[in-house]
Amino acid sequence: MVGGTVETITQDDNTLRILVWEKQYRKPQYLAIRVQPTDDALLIRPGDSVWWQGDVVLWTPIDKSRQDIQIPRIGYSFTPKGFL
Repeated sequence: MVGGTVETITQDDNTLRILVWEKQYRKPQYLAIRVQPTDDALLIRPGDSVWWQGDVVLWTPIDKSRQDIQIPRIGYSFTPKGFL
């Protein structure tokens, strides 16, 4: 399981790219993931929390009005070189 706080979201063709500040490693780092732009995925905002395992991302808004909403993930997480 990997995840953290959403920093930035960008849309590219048929995917959303999410930049995440990951604090659980020994050294905090940025990671990025791609997800399908579902109705729920389009609601993700900076400050929200996401974590992923297998082929899904689980999203919780910053206000915790919902928890662990499943969103289909595309590919693997990656180091966000050139992400911004």
